[in-house]
Amino acid sequence: MINWKRTLLLLLFLAISCNPLPKKDKYPDVPFFEEAVSDHNIFEKISSGSNKFEIVFLKDNRIMFLPVLSKYTSLHGILKISELNGHNVRSVNIEDGEPLYIDIEGNLYYKNTKYIYPDYKQTQAYGTIIINDILRDKKCKLDELYKDDESKANKIFDEYQKELSNKYQIEPCESSLNSLFAGESCDLYFFRNDRLIIRQNQLYKNEFAKEAKPLKEFDDPVITGYKGSGGDYGVPLPVYMRYYEIGDNIKFKEKDYPYPVQINLNGNLFVYSVRYGLYRVKSGRYSKDNVIDGKDTDA
Repeated sequence: MINWKRTLLLLLFLAISCNPLPKKDKYPDVPFFEEAVSDHNIFEKISSGSNKFEIVFLKDNRIMFLPVLSKYTSLHGILKISELNGHNVRSVNIEDGEPLYIDIEGNLYYKNTKYIYPDYKQTQAYGTIIINDILRDKKCKLDELYKDDESKANKIFDEYQKELSNKYQIEPCESSLNSLFAGESCDLYFFRNDRLIIRQNQLYKNEFAKEAKPLKEFDDPVITGYKGSGGDYGVPLPVYMRYYEIGDNIKFKEKDYPYPVQINLNGNLFVYSVRYGLYRVKSGRYSKDNVIDGKDTDA
């Protein structure tokens, strides 16, 4: 007979072991990010946050508003490249399902039109070849044609991949030497004879982006609770409270992802939150020698 009391105690013990008990906020007097940036003596607002776009920082110290329909999987809306003073350099209407690429020189490619850096006023036509789509269509046709002879279908498909590889001068993926299907180690976007070759239908790649850095934390984060069951095996996800500082005299906290980041643009320090927007930290309000572990964000 099952001892239900013992079983329940065991389950409770396992739940506590796997999910530490939530703790209280260690710094109740430290403001949240949203409150901190409302102090106009310290922060200058550049742009609001939104769930319809994300700000992408570019290597020429401009910013790009990337319209996000579904994070990393779908883009839809007006893409804008702007100066920090708000001057709009270029706008492009982005439709769901079309690949978008920005090369290492800042040129923008979309729907067979190349917008040439730096002002994007000049344009140039190009062709697009999506390898994964070609392979997928071929595989479906072969599987249908050779329903009763899988080995023959596979042999023909392997030969077809070799032909395609030679035609577009594509090296097989390291993670899958006998296949052109893209893996993590593959170049997803590259040019051959004025045609943009895309190994798979990844919607967005930006080689002109400037990476933001995490903010310095002045204490360890604490778990303040749990939400949903999006983790592996349906385990609730922890909600962390993180404590940040800029220099020695600016402190704030934030609960839950996405957390704010910082970046140096044109010699100025900016903090960015997807939820709350982009802010410039006014000069004289922090020490540049103590931003991220003693290093400036351009290091």
